[in-house]
Amino acid sequence: MGKSLVELCIFIQALVKTIDNVYDNDYYRLWGGITENGGTMHVTRVLVLMEKLAEVVTDYISYKDIQQINLRRNNIGINVLLVPTSDMMEWNFTSAVGRKRSGRANLTLSGSVLIDTNETFAIPDKSAITFLNFDSLHALLSASGYLVERRQVINSRIVGLSVDMPAMEPLSVPLAIRFEHFQAGRNPTCVFLDTVNEHGLYNPSGCKLFEHTEDYTVCQCSHLQTAYALLMDVTEEVQAEKVLVSPLTGDIVATTLVTGTLGWYILLRRYMSSHGHVVKNLLLCLVVAEVSSLVNVIEEASIKAFLTDIKELCLVITVLSHLSVLSTFYWLVPLCLQHYLDVLSPRAESPWWRYRVLGWGLPAAVTGVTAGIQYPAYLGLNGKCVLPVDDNLIHAMTAPACFAVLIATTVTILTVRMDHVISKNMKSAVTKKPRMDKIGGEIWRTCVLAILLCIVWPAGYVAMATRSTAFKNVFGISNMTLGIYIAMFLGLWSQEVRIAYGRKYKKIDYLVEATPRPVPKYIP
Repeated sequence: MGKSLVELCIFIQALVKTIDNVYDNDYYRLWGGITENGGTMHVTRVLVLMEKLAEVVTDYISYKDIQQINLRRNNIGINVLLVPTSDMMEWNFTSAVGRKRSGRANLTLSGSVLIDTNETFAIPDKSAITFLNFDSLHALLSASGYLVERRQVINSRIVGLSVDMPAMEPLSVPLAIRFEHFQAGRNPTCVFLDTVNEHGLYNPSGCKLFEHTEDYTVCQCSHLQTAYALLMDVTEEVQAEKVLVSPLTGDIVATTLVTGTLGWYILLRRYMSSHGHVVKNLLLCLVVAEVSSLVNVIEEASIKAFLTDIKELCLVITVLSHLSVLSTFYWLVPLCLQHYLDVLSPRAESPWWRYRVLGWGLPAAVTGVTAGIQYPAYLGLNGKCVLPVDDNLIHAMTAPACFAVLIATTVTILTVRMDHVISKNMKSAVTKKPRMDKIGGEIWRTCVLAILLCIVWPAGYVAMATRSTAFKNVFGISNMTLGIYIAMFLGLWSQEVRIAYGRKYKKIDYLVEATPRPVPKYIP
């Protein structure tokens, strides 16, 4: 070892400081020479410094026998792995230097390509692999005249790698680079920064496009380089369609109003009938659904990058959203069954264990089975923590929800027919009219609630999954309308709430002759 440990540490610190200042993102406009020759001279300087840094960091961890070291400053990131050569055949190495924000790029390398099967070189006991991350170099190069004239940008961060023993090229297993996009673009081109190529800095030879989506691009390269980049044509700016009510605004309004209404039902729960307790459970599901959808309607790149990185958290949010929305639809069935029970036998005990099985048990079973079977699909949502509408996974939501709405509609029709028959046989007009008004009003409120739910959540899932402007408008407006409707007709103007309020605070014992309901035993 040519340098002592102290000398290596000092040298590493000096190199990091130098590179960090060479292309500081806040001051890159001061470098007037960047635009000359497409930025080749500047890039060459940075890459040479990074290669030197990788070399001395490798010497450092070899000297200290450290398995891994991560080095991070403002504009650079280095992740060095020291691995036993005998284990490389079975390993895939993935870079861990990308920050948890938009535009990250990560590499995956098969360890088998680093093993010299022909034994051309002496194989050491341990080998070092260095992953390099350039946080601001893309900003410097995108400002160069070469890319501006061609209306191209580097649409992700630049990454690369360095190994301490030569690999046989072309690689038997291509190097995979996953670039996450900064902005919308088209015609992606996978390149590496070639500082010795007289035909240009951006060299596509040996690299090909493997996968391309709206959010990311995967490239495969048959050689190892210090810097890989993704070139894309700039998408012509078009005037975005106007969003009348943003999904975020609608979600916040709906969450606030539904939560306030639920608060009244919880506060007055001891004085409510079974009908009120069913509504309370439905509102609870709806609040959870609204809160879980907040994550998906916030247009913030840092949050999306965080959720993309922490896949388990995104899975929890997706499952919670699936369960709560499905439970909201399934609690419509007990609500309609309670209407039927009120018509047929107003003083009968409500079958609460059946209600709980319908409202909570069935949705939980559907959600659990779906998450268990499609676990890999949940982990591949890329920051969109909602069931994808272009995949069979969405049928785990639509099919059970449609079934619940069908059952609720059937029960409602039977309730209306039963109420009509009973009211027709009543001889007293004094009793007949209040009864029809009472039952009819509750059924109409439930029908309107079901219609609003059938508009809000299908539109919401499409808006959250596809970012469609039309569906954003529908989701924002309908969700706000749903919140206002619930606050008014299930809250302020609800006879259930007014009767419970009078019993608790005014000590009034209401007698509703039309549909007398006993106050049940306390239902938590």
